[in-house]
Amino acid sequence: MEFSDRRAVEIVQDWQILRDEADILAFGLSIASAPRTSAGNTAMEEGLRVATQMLTQGPFREARLIIDVASDLAWDGGRAAVSRDEPVAAGVKINGLPIIEQTRVASINGRLSFPSYQSPEGIVGFFRQNVIGG
Repeated sequence: MEFSDRRAVEIVQDWQILRDEADILAFGLSIASAPRTSAGNTAMEEGLRVATQMLTQGPFREARLIIDVASDLAWDGGRAAVSRDEPVAAGVKINGLPIIEQTRVASINGRLSFPSYQSPEGIVGFFRQNVIGG
């Protein structure tokens, strides 16, 4: 699923049972070859809400329910923590893979540094405090 905006949550690949290596490879290739639907924004709150709904109402409710989130978002106005608590209360585990931007940006004083919203400490801390749970 891609979640770039409250109105732009896209299911890239629907539910599938992966029985063997060929199924896994085909599934991975279909995701890798799918066109990106977003403009690069992140709607963490909406993504967690829709993923929770899919898991708790989907065909595999007896399985462990896990959301794996990968994002370069390090701030969302405080909405992710609230939307994280609902899936956790429903028994869903949320894993996080923060994407750390390594591009250096020149600051006002001329020194090269990471932008504050993409610092490794900032995004890892954000994921620990607001995204990962269960």
